[in-house]
Amino acid sequence: MSNKKKTDEEQPKKTGLDSFFSSIKHGFENFQGSLEKMAQKNKEQWDQNTDKVSNFFKDMQNNWENQVKKWGQDLEKAKQESDEQWQSQTKKVEQDFLNWQNQIRTDWKDGVREWNRMSTKAYIRFILYLIPILIIIIIVLRLIVPLIPI
Repeated sequence: MSNKKKTDEEQPKKTGLDSFFSSIKHGFENFQGSLEKMAQKNKEQWDQNTDKVSNFFKDMQNNWENQVKKWGQDLEKAKQESDEQWQSQTKKVEQDFLNWQNQIRTDWKDGVREWNRMSTKAYIRFILYLIPILIIIIIVLRLIVPLIPI
């Protein structure tokens, strides 16, 4: 009976310990299961977020490429407009220079012609005014020179 009594006393203790350990084991399994579920959920969220981040960077890259392309087109357009303006300004300056040269030539020719005309008039006036004076001087000298004793 002492054997049987020992086993009877150990039985409730063992079942108490077994139930304690099984409850701990069950709690641990629940905890592990919830951790696995959270890990799986986190992994799914990580995958979704990875896709979102990847899509964000792809969109940013596309936006950046589109913006760079737009800037390149704007710069090319500005360059073409600048080249056209440069060409038109160069042609205008060349035409203005040629017009200025032609105007200077015509002004020079007109000036030389006017100078020649004025100098001719001046020579003729000089001669016209000088001839009577010379005639008077010659006559006076003719009259005075014989009177001067040498």
